[in-house]
Amino acid sequence: MAKTGENGGVGWYPLPIDSLPNPFIFAIDAHPLNALSILACPSAAGVYRSTDGGATWRISSKGLPAGKTVMALTRDIGGNIYAGTNGAGVYKSTDGGESWTAVNEGLTNLQICLGALTADPDDNIFVGTERGAFRLTATGRPISDF
Repeated sequence: MAKTGENGGVGWYPLPIDSLPNPFIFAIDAHPLNALSILACPSAAGVYRSTDGGATWRISSKGLPAGKTVMALTRDIGGNIYAGTNGAGVYKSTDGGESWTAVNEGLTNLQICLGALTADPDDNIFVGTERGAFRLTATGRPISDF
């Protein structure tokens, strides 16, 4: 894992990963307003959170299924975080990644593809699966595949 350099964004510098279970990171997300808050998702290990810019990490996977890899992370405009998993669908955190709740109603395929999760300015969440794309509306109500 690396972060952009402090000299005008030139260069990459490795982040310490000693407190992560493995170095294979599937998804990473930095808070848009707090550069010290980062989420990283090692292979089959849930979500890890850093509050010191990546110097240290701690597990932050309460509510996520064990043994599933988080394949993608995104945030909505309200600051909620969404995690797409390999086989358990999509989970939402309303507390900065401390705890997670499944938001899979209407999602007919729970195998989320690598990097296939995003939010739009209207707070719709889009996800790509092995069997199509889906949208979750800002109200939390799913809309079938499109």
